[in-house]
Amino acid sequence: MPVGKKPRRPPVRSKRRLINGIRRRTRTGAPWRNDPAHHGEWESVYGLLRRRQRDGTWSRSLTQLQAGADARGLITWALDRLEALVRHRLKRLQFRPDALDGFMAGTGLNLDTSPHPDEPTSVTTVSPAPNELTACQRP
Repeated sequence: MPVGKKPRRPPVRSKRRLINGIRRRTRTGAPWRNDPAHHGEWESVYGLLRRRQRDGTWSRSLTQLQAGADARGLITWALDRLEALVRHRLKRLQFRPDALDGFMAGTGLNLDTSPHPDEPTSVTTVSPAPNELTACQRP
């Protein structure tokens, strides 16, 4: 007769509480140790996040959610939203306004912002010189 697994004790915190702790951390950017106690101990929340990152659960979930939302027309892939997102994420670099141009240089894109807020932002591709190596191409 095959031997089954040992019975385990039930978890102290539900996975939902741990996932809510992960959501709070990624949304606010607060340190792990400042996580409210009702989400569980911060080591448990962080451990669940890392385990799911390693096995690819988060990337698969995101891909499936984006594909479903895109198929239903719920996602608008607009350039102005992308620019706003990048600028918002880089707001800590507010004293270095040229930093975004430095990040864009490696992509081959040129971001031309319009002086008028009503006009859309345009992106053009810039092809590098043949003898010029970008940061992505360096060994």
